[in-house]
Amino acid sequence: MMLNKEESIFKNDGIFFIRILTLGCSSLVTILYCLFVELFYKNVLDVESIRRLFVFETSKFVAEGSEKLQYMGSAVLFTLCVLFFNYIFKKAHINFSKLKWLQYLVSALILVVPVCAAFAFCIKNLPEFSSAPKNIVAIIGAALLIAFGIAVGKLGKNNKKAASVLLYAQTIGFSLIIVAFNLFKKVGCEDGFNWHFDALYFPVEKLLDGLTEGVDYHSIYGFYPYLCYIPMKILGIFSSDRILNFSILCSALCGVSYFILCSILKRHLKNITVLSLSISALTVLMGTTNYLVSLYPYYQYQPHRVIFPCIMLSMISLFYTERIGKKAFYFLGIVISAMSLFWNIDSGIVCTGGFLLTFWYKEAFENSFLFDKNCCKQYIKTVLQIIAAGISVIVLTLCSVFLVIFVGSKQIFNPLNVFFGQLTFYGYGYYMLRMPAVGSWIGVICAYVVALPVSLSAIKAFRKKDENLPFMGMLFSLSIIGVAAFSYYQGRSHEFCLVPVMWPAIMILAILLDSLLDKHSLTQIISYNMKKVGISALSIVLAVFIFFTVLSGENFFIYQRKNFKSLDYASAAEVIDKYPNTQVEFLTFYETGYYEYFHMPNEKKVTAAIDCMLVTDFEQNIDFINDTNKIVAMGAQFYYRMNDFYGGQLLKKISDNKEIIDNLDSGWIFFIPKEK
Repeated sequence: MMLNKEESIFKNDGIFFIRILTLGCSSLVTILYCLFVELFYKNVLDVESIRRLFVFETSKFVAEGSEKLQYMGSAVLFTLCVLFFNYIFKKAHINFSKLKWLQYLVSALILVVPVCAAFAFCIKNLPEFSSAPKNIVAIIGAALLIAFGIAVGKLGKNNKKAASVLLYAQTIGFSLIIVAFNLFKKVGCEDGFNWHFDALYFPVEKLLDGLTEGVDYHSIYGFYPYLCYIPMKILGIFSSDRILNFSILCSALCGVSYFILCSILKRHLKNITVLSLSISALTVLMGTTNYLVSLYPYYQYQPHRVIFPCIMLSMISLFYTERIGKKAFYFLGIVISAMSLFWNIDSGIVCTGGFLLTFWYKEAFENSFLFDKNCCKQYIKTVLQIIAAGISVIVLTLCSVFLVIFVGSKQIFNPLNVFFGQLTFYGYGYYMLRMPAVGSWIGVICAYVVALPVSLSAIKAFRKKDENLPFMGMLFSLSIIGVAAFSYYQGRSHEFCLVPVMWPAIMILAILLDSLLDKHSLTQIISYNMKKVGISALSIVLAVFIFFTVLSGENFFIYQRKNFKSLDYASAAEVIDKYPNTQVEFLTFYETGYYEYFHMPNEKKVTAAIDCMLVTDFEQNIDFINDTNKIVAMGAQFYYRMNDFYGGQLLKKISDNKEIIDNLDSGWIFFIPKEK
């Protein structure tokens, strides 16, 4: 049952203008806060600690203290300002009838900014990876996908069952395409490809070979290998190629995460055309992203940082639509949040924040206790439940880590090692890039700036009108998860990192567009007179991402035709063949490929070369070379890095009982045990 006109929060244009004015004032206060932090907060690089702990030059580190303070503070301050100014302006009883021109001006700006940001992204990035013929083909492809969406929408008016079949076919088809885009062997490709793949795969390889992460080696991406262990063992029954098996696992997770998001949209969107267009637009963000720029999958974000937020968002959707109860959501949320933190701290924080605030939002929506003094007891009870859930998530995560590592190594784990990656990147600022003051990111933030205050104000406006909860709740939870996921771009601010974090904003865009097209829905963002402008603006942004979907597909097929530089096995094999009775270990940036090629287990208890960031990592490798009775084949790139760090004196640290074969011109240096 829809709200009567008298019950609507949009009884007149004055209410709408209060929203606009609230957004404007809140944005102004937030901007002033950011300027204040920029002027008075000094970014201090901990040079002494960096030189003591890390093997990299201090030029590789960027202090981002002020930016982190701005980003985290803005997220909280803006939301509080919205609630404050909305209350003040409503109490003021200002006559806005003479200020309609300003209302339309601000409305237009809110609509234009995302569109301009989308086109700015296109103009800035297209020359890097595209050409005129490819752009023409991409435009034609985008037009066909849009035409398909419109056709399915028209079919749905007469035959909903047939339209539903086509939508499922589209979802499954794109899911399979995403799997195919990501599924092929990684070894034997260009250097940059292996660089990233190695960092994610080597912890899994070492675990499969009997070592214990957190004791024998560390990983910057979390304890995900333990959750990958059983699937990798199952895949190993069918194939002995573990790199291929890991590719299959990651590709499947890419397809699953995309399918989950499409299922969520199907649950919440009423307009079939918008649903079809959204399914097409999400493809570029959920699996084919990397073919836009770098032409290879970047599993460190998708699926690594996306799969658990997708699972959590699916559960949130079921919670809002009453498909699972409060108790089930509460306890399942704790378990999934703990698993996500165990998998990866970054995505775990996204999941945990989304879960806890979703639980609060539904309670607030149903009781309106955010504004009602009579609901004080219920409010306190909910807050205590949230605190208990948060503590349970942390305890469950740490206990899982301690238990798994103790069972694997019989050693007590240092809890600080859980945060190794976060301390390295966010704490000290390794490989960070500051966010530009003005950039394409503004368009993404606009989605959250609009959706978050609208969903919060609905807590009081609808007062237990449960039919509005799925719409408003998803706006709220997508905003929370989107803001948390956006921190990935905030830390490393180049456009390539912006594209993967856009998926919550695209889903918000789709939900808002669906609301505007639904004749029975309330217009939550713009007034009735601006409805056509809003539909046009949001449709253009969707079309832009559909264009990118096609373009990324073209780049994929170009990638498949490229001739990549193969890893050089011959020079290593030539030396190894001279010592048939001696085992070999590799110390090189792409070591996983060599272990796979020579069919050898990776059992050395040192952090892989790709993740050697600390001085202790280098020392550990030197001790390993000196102590092992195996041949050590060190790649030239890794040798030069270590040798530069030790001022050209690396070989002096190698024991006299090692014979050194300098074959650096062919990419290797070998350390051979001398016969006793």
